[in-house]
Amino acid sequence: MITRSASAQHTWLHGRVPRGLCVGALIRCTQPLTLTPRSFSSAAAGRQTMCQAEPAVGAVTLDEATRREITDPSKAMTFRVGKLGREYDEFVHHAQVRWKPAMFDTPFIEKYVSRNPPWLIPIVWIPLIIHWSMESLQSSMGVGAVLLTFAAGIVLWAFMEYLLHRYVFHFVTTTYWGNTFHFLLHGIHHLSPMDADRLVFPPVLSVPFGFACRALVSAALGNGAGAALTAGAAFGYLNYDVTHWYLHHGKPTSWLYRTLKEYHVDHHFRNHDVNFGISPFAKVLDFAFGTHLPPLAKKEGGKAQ
Repeated sequence: MITRSASAQHTWLHGRVPRGLCVGALIRCTQPLTLTPRSFSSAAAGRQTMCQAEPAVGAVTLDEATRREITDPSKAMTFRVGKLGREYDEFVHHAQVRWKPAMFDTPFIEKYVSRNPPWLIPIVWIPLIIHWSMESLQSSMGVGAVLLTFAAGIVLWAFMEYLLHRYVFHFVTTTYWGNTFHFLLHGIHHLSPMDADRLVFPPVLSVPFGFACRALVSAALGNGAGAALTAGAAFGYLNYDVTHWYLHHGKPTSWLYRTLKEYHVDHHFRNHDVNFGISPFAKVLDFAFGTHLPPLAKKEGGKAQ
């Protein structure tokens, strides 16, 4: 019988994986699981990982020395993991909760581009949201129209968050450049989900994207409506990024965020093809589009059935 202990439900609160739990599924196994780069091909095969799973038929298996060199966390990983080929997907979805691997050999890029503290996001984005909101209020739009357009921007971001996470962040790849791009985009996060400085999107990339969206929307809808819609979408994005960090490292007390955390834990450790919504706005879309995975049933007192 598949079971899930109370400690497993909040595994990453403690930054550890209990012995006897498959990292990819949080499923009770008969044997302890050793978390090493060499164990991923036997411990995390397929989309819903089971212990002692057999490798996929026809899969190309790397020799042990090559695999060890590619997955060595002491070396910058970005331009090496692409060499894993078909084994890449298994590797990045076999979470190593203690790892904080380097992504780049260049110190400046590693420190200031690939790593971003969570407090940087509100510092950068709140002034932009206020600026665009004021622009819309100073336009010919009425206050009511501005508020409705701002709300529409929040809804727009919810769809963007869900669709990007489902179809872009989790596209399946086996090629060198496909694997490399996916690792940069999202693979590093699934490989080391407790790395606190890699949970928010780098402002050096997100801010230019925001201004580009602002220009496109304003060209289509006019300056006032474009500013209000972009401000709302930016607010939704800010909520998403801060919520994402909180679900990984916070200790929520409210029912809403405890529930969101449990869903997101399941996305990382039980089945990464479901529970794509992270913020409360986007989580609704998991129910709407059939990608919601209910938590495993529990008895009273938090014990698994």
